[in-house]
Amino acid sequence: MNALWCARTRCSGFCLARADALDDDPLHALLIALKLLAEMLLAVVDGGINLSRAHGDKALLAKQVLLYRDFVRLVFRGSR
Repeated sequence: MNALWCARTRCSGFCLARADALDDDPLHALLIALKLLAEMLLAVVDGGINLSRAHGDKALLAKQVLLYRDFVRLVFRGSR
């Protein structure tokens, strides 16, 4: 998954090396969650583009991204 995420975000090999070095870090679970949130953003944007085209509504992409923003806020607010 690390290699796939790096390829999608066009990271250099540094990204993969850094992610592998963090395997023993206690914050590893949080980093995985952050990577999954980054991949989720890609899915939201891709899906929003498709919905926007299918429905002919240019505002759908913006609505999807704003909902994702609210979701991320709730995720981090809940961890405090």
